[in-house]
Amino acid sequence: MVVHPLLEEKAQGAEGVSADEPNTSERPVARSEASEGYGAQRDIPRKLDIYAASAGYELRNELDFLSKRTIEPNIFYNARFLAPAMPRLEDRIIRFMVMRDENEERSRLRFVMPYTMERLGWGSGQTMLRAWTTRFSPQGTPLIDQDDPSGVVDDLFDILSRKHLQLPQVMVFPHMRTNGAATKTIREVARQRQLPMQVLENAPRPFLISDLTGEDYFQKHPTGGQAMQMQALLENLSELGDVQYTVSTGIEDIRLKFERFIILENRTERTKQKTKIVGDRYREAFAREAVNNLAERGAVQLHSLELNDKTIAAAILFIENGDAWLWKSACSESLRSFMPDSLLLQEVVKHVLANPAIKRLDACTLTEHPLLNTIFNVQEPQETLIIGLHKDAHRLADKATAKVRFRNQSSALKRMLRQVARTIKLV
Repeated sequence: MVVHPLLEEKAQGAEGVSADEPNTSERPVARSEASEGYGAQRDIPRKLDIYAASAGYELRNELDFLSKRTIEPNIFYNARFLAPAMPRLEDRIIRFMVMRDENEERSRLRFVMPYTMERLGWGSGQTMLRAWTTRFSPQGTPLIDQDDPSGVVDDLFDILSRKHLQLPQVMVFPHMRTNGAATKTIREVARQRQLPMQVLENAPRPFLISDLTGEDYFQKHPTGGQAMQMQALLENLSELGDVQYTVSTGIEDIRLKFERFIILENRTERTKQKTKIVGDRYREAFAREAVNNLAERGAVQLHSLELNDKTIAAAILFIENGDAWLWKSACSESLRSFMPDSLLLQEVVKHVLANPAIKRLDACTLTEHPLLNTIFNVQEPQETLIIGLHKDAHRLADKATAKVRFRNQSSALKRMLRQVARTIKLV
């Protein structure tokens, strides 16, 4: 089935500027220097296409191909996760943009980013273009081809800034790794184009990054003194029956264990209702399809701690191009005194450190998580990058920054109030 884009626009290059109108945006002198940098002419024309969320299914194979050669992986923008997520997770209109180098003989995907358009203020007609993130996909890093990534981003900014397209003139990239390759590339291109740019620091996120073995890690890590406590808890738990730690990687095994995970999470009172899979049929359908899709490519591990063949703690890991994400976890409330979540997480850490194909493990938490902050050894800086798409967009960038800052502060206040309410309830 042929999928037609909602918008199609050509970049500057061998075949001209636009399919409809000439380029009206200002460009820095560096772009016109014929054969240097990312301003060079191309043999294959480049274009930007914008699609409705439903097109993700038809384009899945093409989008899946870019995930293997991006400068910085983002499993949440992998087509196998993204296609079922976009139509189901939110009521807002979600679209996604792609850039291709394409002619009659070949087509190569160069850029992918889902996004929403949001108002800059109450009653304001001005909008911003925001990379799509949710509680289930907490990373806004676009997929950028590793072949000339600066040129790809430069062409993206050029096309989006064209007035006749009537697109928002400010972009927001939330929850980006400050030291990530994509963040550095976007920042550098914005500086080259002399675009207004604002950076908001987010709370750092726990990461596991270590060359040590699992045993050495827990001996040298500040939590090493808890090893004896964990061993005692495991021995006490073993008195109740047979305790097994398993890692599922096969497609059918993951399908079975995922259904057990859903049941376990639904019984976990501490899991926030907004992040539970069960309780919303659209959310449940998305999660089941996304996990099964990724499992078909060997991108899922489901770690379980079992007592007498009954799952008492479970964690879902996504893996792609050397990066891993601890997507979701759950544990039995009835056995909370045995700390099955901590026992499982220690085994997960040992398993990840024993796998040479995994360079780092992202905790995937947007808020402070006491357990993960304790066990993971790196606090990775995170940021939200806000960029005006033309030189005179300073006011728009300031408005977008104020909107994002207000949203972050409101979320922090809500978390604090919920914590106070829980404390009062316990007292």
